[in-house]
Amino acid sequence: MSGKIHAKTTSFRHILAVLLLSALSHGAWAQVQSGSAFLKVLPGARQQGLGSSLTGALDESYALYANPGAIGLLREWQWAASYTEWIADIFQASVVYNRQLRLRTPWSDRLNLGLGVQYQGVRQFDSSRGNAPSASARDILLSLSLGSRLKPISKNLAFGVNLKYFRTELAQFSAKSLVYDLGLLYRTPRFRLSRSGRGLFDYGILSAGVSVTQLGRGLKFVNTTTPLPTAYGAGVALNLGTHDGLQVQLALDYRDVRDGDNRLSFGTEVKNLLSPFNRGLGRFMDVRGGYNFNETLLSKFSFGVSIRLDDYMATSLKNVAPRNSALRFDLAVVGSDALFSPVYRGSVSHKTIRPEHFTIAAPARKTFSVADTVALSWHASRDPDLYDEVNYVLLLAAEDSLGLAQWVADIDRHKQDLFARLDPQTSMPDGHPAVSLLFVDKGENSSVEDSLRLGTIAISSVETRHDLVAVRLPKPLAAGTYFWSVMAYDRNHHVRFAGGKDNAVSRFSVAPLFTEHKPDLTISMQRAVVTRRPDALSVDLEPIRFVPDSFRVDQASKRVLQTWVALLSPLSDVVFEIAGHTDMTGPGPLRHRKRYNLRLSQERAQSVFDYLVSHGVRKSILRVVGYGESKPVDPRPTREAWARNRRVEIRLLEDRRPPALVHEATLTYTNSGNAAAENVQIVLYDSDVPQPEFRRLLSLGMFRTSSLSARNGHGPSSLLRLVQKFTVDRLEPGQSHIHQVVLDSKRPYLFAVIDPANLIAESDETNNWDEDTLPLSNTYDIGVEQFADEFIIQRGDTLTYHITIYNHGPGLAQDIVLTDLLPEWLRPVEFSVPPVSNDKGEVVWHLDSLAANTTAHLTFKAKVRSRPPDQFSALVNTARLEAKGDFYAANNIDSTTAYATQIQFAFRSADLTPQSKSALTRVAESLKRRPGIKFEIAGHASLEPVPPARLQQQYCANLKLSQARADSVRSFLIGLGLPPENLISVGYGHLKPRYDNATLQGRAKNRRVELTRFRPRSRDFDFCE
Repeated sequence: MSGKIHAKTTSFRHILAVLLLSALSHGAWAQVQSGSAFLKVLPGARQQGLGSSLTGALDESYALYANPGAIGLLREWQWAASYTEWIADIFQASVVYNRQLRLRTPWSDRLNLGLGVQYQGVRQFDSSRGNAPSASARDILLSLSLGSRLKPISKNLAFGVNLKYFRTELAQFSAKSLVYDLGLLYRTPRFRLSRSGRGLFDYGILSAGVSVTQLGRGLKFVNTTTPLPTAYGAGVALNLGTHDGLQVQLALDYRDVRDGDNRLSFGTEVKNLLSPFNRGLGRFMDVRGGYNFNETLLSKFSFGVSIRLDDYMATSLKNVAPRNSALRFDLAVVGSDALFSPVYRGSVSHKTIRPEHFTIAAPARKTFSVADTVALSWHASRDPDLYDEVNYVLLLAAEDSLGLAQWVADIDRHKQDLFARLDPQTSMPDGHPAVSLLFVDKGENSSVEDSLRLGTIAISSVETRHDLVAVRLPKPLAAGTYFWSVMAYDRNHHVRFAGGKDNAVSRFSVAPLFTEHKPDLTISMQRAVVTRRPDALSVDLEPIRFVPDSFRVDQASKRVLQTWVALLSPLSDVVFEIAGHTDMTGPGPLRHRKRYNLRLSQERAQSVFDYLVSHGVRKSILRVVGYGESKPVDPRPTREAWARNRRVEIRLLEDRRPPALVHEATLTYTNSGNAAAENVQIVLYDSDVPQPEFRRLLSLGMFRTSSLSARNGHGPSSLLRLVQKFTVDRLEPGQSHIHQVVLDSKRPYLFAVIDPANLIAESDETNNWDEDTLPLSNTYDIGVEQFADEFIIQRGDTLTYHITIYNHGPGLAQDIVLTDLLPEWLRPVEFSVPPVSNDKGEVVWHLDSLAANTTAHLTFKAKVRSRPPDQFSALVNTARLEAKGDFYAANNIDSTTAYATQIQFAFRSADLTPQSKSALTRVAESLKRRPGIKFEIAGHASLEPVPPARLQQQYCANLKLSQARADSVRSFLIGLGLPPENLISVGYGHLKPRYDNATLQGRAKNRRVELTRFRPRSRDFDFCE
């Protein structure tokens, strides 16, 4: 029997709860009003404890829902979250975040932004006792809030607006609307009630606000539209308190709601309840209570309590709150009656408690004389706590910006020492902040106490106008450059530097009364030995022309070739292609004509090759290839076009020149004076005189900077050689420039002079030269380069590696160790130079010596094991050099990646399979790291068993098919970002099989594409029509 009574009571409570929220009785109409009722409920435990009296309240995140104007007076940042368990399984959750943006508007320089989410849900219930499905309800509200102070009217007046999206649901019914709120909030300046410690409260603040909320289009549910519960609100609040002491808020609100739910509410709050008894825990607890005159409420009384934790409590609890912030936990309860249990609401909030961001104001002048009064100013900061205040420390350092910047960076660590030195007076009369002047003179070994000289600026020297703090420094200040910064702090020693720690230092100068305006030219020099790649070879010469059916080089062509001889003769680590071409004429039918022109183009290229070699060009850097008529520059069938096509072109294929060792000097010339210098001449000399003798001659005055003439028989020509001479048109005071010069390593001693003829009158004539030394010793720079013949191989194949060791000098390299680390699936099988050890994939060679500017080469072969770990194996081979005298290690390691994979094709197909595309994608990443190398993409086909009469037909078909396969791979690689000019596709038909064409498996493997290092050569097989 008791169970039945309990079930009936629970069901009745669900029904009554929904009715109370909706105030109506049936389906659609009830849902609309239920959602509207949700808009009337303000989130947050603090407001509930105050009887929802927030329209005139200050410093509360959730107050923006009662009055959007509140957001304009909130802190730099704060957030709050709330949860409520209502009657009959109804719950509500919310979160709101507020942030101050330094965004200038016509009425303020800062804009406050708020984001909020509210959610209310009714858990599933069945009021029909099983006669209908269970139902649930939920409401969601998303809000964007913007607010700002209206400074043209008053800096204490703020305007705000809420933009809200509201959606409400009950079972299968729903409605939504866009809602907006408007509000104004004003607070008086803080007024004093009594002197500190002489009364219960030191300060008072009165605030008042008006708002209109829930504006917008009504909720349309099915066919019925119900207006939103628009509310007009007004409220006042009186705040009384003492910093770190008792604080009281008295709030009164009146709200006029469209549907008749008008009410008057009153709330009171006592903060820092324990402060009269325990100073350390004084801010630990707050209590509040409220009364609402709304007759429809179940209970008119509410009660709340808060626990606050911050970083300046005198207990271990201060470590709970993050630095410069405070945490507050709120709990509120509304009384119960016979049917409903009490309603509990909890919330947590987190907010900043340090002074707000501020900046140094742009000074009207940056240079003063010793007779002037130095005036500095900055934008005022504000403290977010109602009863706290901001004072300042002006930090001043003479000629030491780095010392001041370091002191600013270390302020947190030394702040107790600093605040122990500050005047305990915390404010000035007439509302002026206290400004302490701190002279920072920090030596290497001095403590903070030793580095600070403290003084307090006189009251008459501090002014505050238009949110600016202006300070006049005491006179006199000695002439020089001064660096300064400003630190804002509150009573609890929370610190904020102007502009932040990374941009907190400004400067000004004090000039003597009578200053002689002259430049002061100085020069300094730093030398270095760097490794650089040679400049790119750029050649733009006319092709070699020929008469029809001839490969003889005429006199005009020889003149062009002489230019090529001058360019190519000194080169060794490059490869040039000599490409012969013909026009589209010739004897016989098409097939015989192409064969004739191919042979003629090869002969033309060979004749150019012979001429160059006979005049001193190395054979090893030249590659001869004939293209016949396949690459015309002008395809028109005219005599002019044919003449242009009969040619030989020479182009760069590879540039393997190693980086070169370069000796550099960096000259820094500066005008340290207070007047500009014009037509400044700078001269750099070098010398091969031994350093002690060179310096002795300098010290004895063997050279005069005015003429660099000699004394005692030492002439400039035998001691100094001009390296570079240049003139700077104008050098402003404080201006400095850098100039780099390449040096001769055989003349290591340098001498630089600025204004060598003493044509410019300077304040200091003794600092116009500098000297430096480039040592010649047994140091050197060695490097290694490695490459492989092939980049795509198959299991069981043999791979050839080429390793080049070079010595850039200047010294003889000795005791060189070369280590090659092979991957697990490669086994070395043949060496051109026997290694000293070969064990478990590590091959080691030892070189006794390598002369400067020479190279050493070796090759070895390695076989790919038959079963790598997967279908696609990256075989990374790394070569590494070690030598004691090597001063540049960045070029001592090089790697080559080959890929054990199969780029194979289906029978009679040139389409890439997904597996092949995946493999080529990884191959492309490796090829991109070698931008100066050309690669040959070789297509192949299988020889199928056919009657002898069809062999020629299959030959031609396989040539076209293999070319199509190579072109398919080339196009795919170009699409991955490889340069087209580095990819040469060639089809070889079935002429180069790797596997036995007599078996099905062998023929399948021969339908392949291989990727190798490009070697120019002509195909020695017939063309097909």
